[in-house]
Amino acid sequence: MWVILRAKTGARGRPQEYSDLAIETALFIRQVFHLPLRQTEGFMNSLTRLMKSTISIPDYSSISKRSISLPRHVLSQAIEPGNLVIVDATGLKVYGKDEWHQEKHDVAARRTWRKLHLAIDEHHQIVACELTTPEVGDPSAVPDLLAQIVTPFKAFIGG
Repeated sequence: MWVILRAKTGARGRPQEYSDLAIETALFIRQVFHLPLRQTEGFMNSLTRLMKSTISIPDYSSISKRSISLPRHVLSQAIEPGNLVIVDATGLKVYGKDEWHQEKHDVAARRTWRKLHLAIDEHHQIVACELTTPEVGDPSAVPDLLAQIVTPFKAFIGG
């Protein structure tokens, strides 16, 4: 059994038992495997048992509480966007009222369309997005998408 010695920091409240990196690792595993907090804790405990390690794992409530105040994730910064950017658009139908109401009461549909423009890299990460009205053409949405991309890329493909 590990005994964790906590140094007095002068700050109010109970000292933090786990580093930001430990909490962030738990959150990263949670995101990758789509796990609830309790299952994330159990999964990480299983991993430490398989590795025959004696490190302590943050409990689900520590993960939950600390995830709110974490700075920009170190692990997320490690996942760099790639060298390829693919841009495409899709149409989204938006209704003023639901279809059932329109059919039952014989009212005219107040349908409208929106276009969702996405820029995606080869690692399937969305690097930019733009929601426009139908009047905006695909080529005219590209400058706004490119302005959102902060990392350099080598190739650009439009769909």
